[in-house]
Amino acid sequence: MTEFLTYQASFYFLPHFRFSIVWQHWESAAFFTFFGIELLYTVEYSSKNLSKMHIFLRSQNLHTVDIENGTVYSLKKFLEKEEGLCAEEQILYYAGNPLEDDLEINSCLADGATVDVSVRLRGGKVHGSLARAGKVKGQTPKVEKQEKRKKKTGRAKRRMQFNKRFVNVVVTFGRKKGPNSNS
Repeated sequence: MTEFLTYQASFYFLPHFRFSIVWQHWESAAFFTFFGIELLYTVEYSSKNLSKMHIFLRSQNLHTVDIENGTVYSLKKFLEKEEGLCAEEQILYYAGNPLEDDLEINSCLADGATVDVSVRLRGGKVHGSLARAGKVKGQTPKVEKQEKRKKKTGRAKRRMQFNKRFVNVVVTFGRKKGPNSNS
């Protein structure tokens, strides 16, 4: 005799309106009872659909791949064809861990997994000291010093200060500005 698993769920739509669904489950068929009407729902599983994995590849664009079997290198070849990224320069990450090229996809990825793709960057030796990196000194051109007038001293300097502070002052409303302000 086959045993059925029975489930029941109740839902509230409005404050006083409740309905229940009762269903029984047996292998690939389910019987639903809804408002006294019994429905039979069957599910057919295809072995062909179960073996394919659905994988998301996130690089410059998001790609979806349905793949039955293969290695991580086959995913790199797919990206090389789609986006023009060299397969040897790609690094694939799943859950923060890099994937080796010879790993089987079925062993290291789950169905619906999102794989991040990054590309190795070309680099080289840094010229100069890293302590000077980003300093403005090397970028600004050297400018020759100009001849300046001789600064006034003594009585002439005091006369300039007096004129600046008391004679040429324009009375303005509001707060008094400090000695370093240009207004």
